[in-house]
Amino acid sequence: SGYGLPGRRRFQRRNRYCAGQPWAFAAGCPFGARWGAEVARKAIATEWPDQVLVNVNFPAVDPDAVTGIAVVPHGLRKIGDVLEERLDPRGRTYFWIGTSRTEEAVQGTDTDVSAIAEGRITVTPLHLDLNHAAAIQSLRGAFAK
Repeated sequence: SGYGLPGRRRFQRRNRYCAGQPWAFAAGCPFGARWGAEVARKAIATEWPDQVLVNVNFPAVDPDAVTGIAVVPHGLRKIGDVLEERLDPRGRTYFWIGTSRTEEAVQGTDTDVSAIAEGRITVTPLHLDLNHAAAIQSLRGAFAK
């Protein structure tokens, strides 16, 4: 079981900010006050398997303009073609990819990307095993020769 926690208690949230703090939990943040507890309570009350976490995204709209909560698969979108060299606080170089994000959805219309664009809060269960079993078998065959 990932992280040593029961499967139904693992969450992932994106770093969206309200008043300089992560907005789902920031004091005085309207999203946390209006939607955060409801989403968390419903998700925690639901059992899900080990190695699964729940990703919750809030749309960038006023909390009263939210059009619903959607349980949808993870979508893909093009993050941009810009590669920007930056320095971290310790002076080490790193590269930031995709500073010019586009809203171009690459995968389907019923995903977190499209739901967020429609003003819905998204709840997406994600499996922690990122391995692609079929490709592993295929590559094993190719490299065994």
